[in-house]
Formats: sequence, C-alpha cells, structure tokens
Amino acid sequence: MAIFVTATGNNGVDGQVDGTTFRAMVVSYRPADYASYGVYRYFSPTGTLGTGTIGNQSVVLGMKWGDANGRIAAFVEINISVGHSVAATTAGFGNWEVIILRNVQTLYTGTTNRDMTGKTNKLRTKFPPSLMTQIMGGGTTATTAPANADPDAFGVANVAGANITGILTTQLNGQTLPYTRLLGDSTSGLFEPLILSQNEAISIRSSPTSGGFGTTLVSKVGIGAQWQELMGY
Repeated sequence: MAIFVTATGNNGVDGQVDGTTFRAMVVSYRPADYASYGVYRYFSPTGTLGTGTIGNQSVVLGMKWGDANGRIAAFVEINISVGHSVAATTAGFGNWEVIILRNVQTLYTGTTNRDMTGKTNKLRTKFPPSLMTQIMGGGTTATTAPANADPDAFGVANVAGANITGILTTQLNGQTLPYTRLLGDSTSGLFEPLILSQNEAISIRSSPTSGGFGTTLVSKVGIGAQWQELMGY
C-alpha cells in the first residue's frame, strides 16, 4: 500500500521521502511565505544615555505597526547588549524586557525617529520598503511610549544583566549584558513569532522589577530586531 502526502499550497505535488531504509518524510524549515512583501532587520545602538536616563521601565526602542490593510509584522528575533561607563549607585541587576502594547493610537516620542522608507534595511534588494509605521530609538534620552496605549501586564521576553554597582568596570569592562537574544529560537523551526497587527507595538525597556539602575548610571544599549511582513500567518 502506498501513502501519498500532497502539499495543500501546491496542488498535485506529492511529498518526498528520504532514502530507501526508513523512508522518512523530507522536511525543510523555511520562513513564512512573505509573498510580495519582505523580511527586514534593524540594529542600532543608542547614544550615550547619561546620568539618571535609565531607570525602571525606561524604553530604549519602540516599534509601532499601524497597517490598516490586514497585513501583519512577525518578529522572529530581538537582540540586546548593554554597556556602562559609570556604575549605578544602587546594588541590583539591570534587567530588560520586551512588552507588547495594544490599541496604540499615537506614536512614540522623545528620541530619534528611524526612517524606513526607500532601500533601508531590507534583506533582499527586490523587497519593497518596510511598512513599519515607526521605529523610535537610538538617541541620548529614553523614548516615551505612546499615550493611552494598553500595555500587557508582563513582558513576553526578559533577560537579567549583571550587577551594575562598582564591580562593573573592574571585572566586566563596562559590559553588563553581552549580545543576547531576547526573543527568538534559532535551534528549531518550531518558534512561534511575535505578531503585531494594526495599531500594536513593542517596547524594549528596562524591567520594572530590576531595581538596580540608580541615579549615576551612564549607558549605551545596542538593540536589533528582525521581522517579516505578511498578509497572514
């Protein structure tokens, strides 16, 4: 008896099997089909965030998706690294998180607005410009989240940095959090992306429970994100 597996997206195309012993189904992990849209990647460090700039719930990058035509942004990776040139006054850990904001009717304010029009940051030349409504970050002050947005109660990703008191310059060379993946799993094809629909946003911010930033901390934060823009998922 023969069993045929036919792909629903390619009518009439039978699935293939591997070898002659185990006859295992061949599976190839691929990203979601972006059709006529594309895949984009952004990375930029902040400017020097001076004394007292970073406290609890300080946003260092905000990204808003405002497309009104049913398209979505699927985030597959968010990374962060943190360094300091002056230690904090308060003993504690520099924790960071990704939090989702719903019903976002206004824009982020307060730092550098990143223009994604033209040929900016697409991972293939033929991709159209990104539809991302706003990327705000990279300046020398913290970003202000949109007014009246509805943030989730908890982050969807969190990472704990090193203790940021006087120990940092002598033992950590000022780097309290090396390049770290906040969101995403490169070890399997089973990772579920973070999906933004119309008027939703993500903030990368210091965690409200970290308690270790104090008033003298001087910092730089590097943040990167990769996402696909899709008609559906």
